[in-house]
Formats: sequence, structure tokens, C-alpha cells
Amino acid sequence: MTGFFTVCTMEEEGADPVIAAFYRAALEPGQWHAALRAFARLAGGDVACCFLKAEAGLAPSRAHICGLDEQAWEDGYRRYYHAIDPGYTVLKQGMPGRMYLMQDYISARAVARSEYFQDFYLRAGVRYSCSGTIRDGGGLTILSAHRAAGQGRYDGRTRLQLQRVLEHLPNVFRLRDTAQQAQVHGALAWAALDELPRAILLVDACLQLVFMNQAAQRLLCGPPLAPSLASATAAIVLRGGKVGVRATAVQQRLAQRVRQVCAG
Repeated sequence: MTGFFTVCTMEEEGADPVIAAFYRAALEPGQWHAALRAFARLAGGDVACCFLKAEAGLAPSRAHICGLDEQAWEDGYRRYYHAIDPGYTVLKQGMPGRMYLMQDYISARAVARSEYFQDFYLRAGVRYSCSGTIRDGGGLTILSAHRAAGQGRYDGRTRLQLQRVLEHLPNVFRLRDTAQQAQVHGALAWAALDELPRAILLVDACLQLVFMNQAAQRLLCGPPLAPSLASATAAIVLRGGKVGVRATAVQQRLAQRVRQVCAG
């Protein structure tokens, strides 16, 4: 049994663990809910959605939802309210690849007069959203995080954290699509990991290195990094084919978590 992790700074909070969760969901479809739950936590709320919406105004499809009653979403948003969602109007007028804070575009007065807000969104228990789109085939994939009124408005720093996640979504979907093909052509799975811009290490339960992609090789085995970049990876080392970190306490935590993943 093996497990993989992405190389990032050794922080418990921030966008990096969320980005890693989305990459894992690309390879393990059952992990989409966990990835969205992490995205919602990063946003300071409880609700997150990721779904495909055709540009021609058709109802959304391929939805992943966290923190919202899926039946209400199917019977409400997908059936009707998507057509009058003022946030989608903002996204259509904006640029794909950017997260937008709807609080900056939809006034309190507009909320009070909006059928979407009054009959659906507020009744679902949410008030503020941060959303962005990427191109996905013939339509747009929308990634959004939502906060209840009591959780307050978004700040600029949170938007930038969510923006970092959105920027990885095209790579996540490429990995997802290639992994699906790899069920027939096994070599494609390794090729997909090798092409990802994010450094990925595959290890066994004893932290023995099984595979690392080209980005990881450049990061860990290439020429010395500039000082501004070196601090982010200096803690990660390879010793006798095993992945480790310099800090003993962190090494113990890493070993424990890898064992748990492999056992799972």
C-alpha cells in the first residue's frame, strides 16, 4: 500500500493542504467531499460547491456539494434558481480563472429585492459567496465557497487563498481525466503525475520513495534554489531512498500520518 503527498511549506493552515486535497480527489473520486469541506474551511464557512454549467444557459451538471442539502440544490438551484443567480451574471461578465467576492458586486438593496436571495439563497442559510470559473470542455466549471450571515463578509486575504486553489483546478481536472483513461492504459497515470507542475512524491508506509515526478526532482535533486525559494523546501530531505524532514518532531508526525494513509 502506498500514499502520496505534495511538496509544500510545512504549514498546517493555508491553501496548500486544500490544493493537495483536490489533487487527491482527482485520483480518488470519493475524496471530493473532503476536498470541498477543506475549501469551505479555508473560506471561513461551511458550504462549498463545484459544478459544470454549460454557457448556453443549461442546468448545471457534475455537481459536488458540501454543507448544503443536495436535494434542495437539485430541486431548487439546478431546476430553476441557476437561471436567475445574480452571481452567475457577475461571473459571465468577469474573467475565467479569477475568484470574485459577490459582496463587492451585489448590494444589500439588490439582495432585498432578489428572488434568488430571498426565496433560495438566504433560506438555505447562506449570505456571502466567493466564486470563480475555469473553462472545462464546452462549459464553465464554477468553484464557490459560501458563508452564513453570522460568519461575516470575506476579506482580501481569504480571497487570495481561494484564488490559489482555483488556479490549480485546471491541473486537477487534467489529472482526473488522465487517471480515468489510465484505468484502461495504466502507464498514463504515471505520465499524468509527471506532467503536473506541483511536486509530488509517492511513498510506502515506511516513507520509502516509490516515485517522484519531474517537478519534485527539480525541487529536491536539482541545483541549489534561490534563497527566497529554498526556505520552503529546506526541511525536506532524501536519505537512502527515504523521504524525511530535518525537524525530528515533524518527522515523527509525517511518519505517523503516512502510515495512517497507507493503512486506510
